Amino acid sequence: MQQSKESRLSNRFDGDFAKLVKMLEIVVKFVKSSIPYLRKIEAVESSVSGIARDIEALKHLRKEVESLRISVEALAKQLSDLRSVLEELRSSERARSRPRSLEERCEEFVSRFLEANPSGMELLSVIAPKNPARFVEMARSCGLVVVEGDGDALIAVEDAWRRFLEELPTLPSNLEEVRDPVKRRVLEFLRKNALAYYDNVEKRWRYLGEAR
Repeated sequence: MQQSKESRLSNRFDGDFAKLVKMLEIVVKFVKSSIPYLRKIEAVESSVSGIARDIEALKHLRKEVESLRISVEALAKQLSDLRSVLEELRSSERARSRPRSLEERCEEFVSRFLEANPSGMELLSVIAPKNPARFVEMARSCGLVVVEGDGDALIAVEDAWRRFLEELPTLPSNLEEVRDPVKRRVLEFLRKNALAYYDNVEKRWRYLGEAR
């Protein structure tokens, strides 16, 4: 009886052990079959890490490309500005090398004369050019009125001279009473050179020279 009980226990132990061995075999087979997949997962993880590094490198490269683009645009603007300056210099050089016409020279001469003499007329002695003879010649060439006298000359644009002659008869007989200093100088110049006199009968100034 006692032997039969031990026999049953032994058989049960053997059966449980066989089951455990079988389960271990199944686990070993599963592990073995999973190894290739684990390696693939490791490979994928490695690839993902590589891609992440590549993305970071691309981001850094993009920043460098953007910085380079800004630098190139700034350089292009500088080159454009420099090209404009060079073109202006070439134009100025061409303008200087091209002989100016009399019309262009006269336009500049008259413009400078009026800028210096807003009244449109003045005595040569007051203008005091470096070369008086050349100045008078240029004034005549440009159509300005030139009235020469003893050691001096009157230079005037035509409109200003005409207005002065129209106003002349009404100017005071006493030069000191002529308020406008330019008109007073011109009138004194005309009187000294016998080109104008005061008519005491008609109480007016008379001009004896040519109107032009």
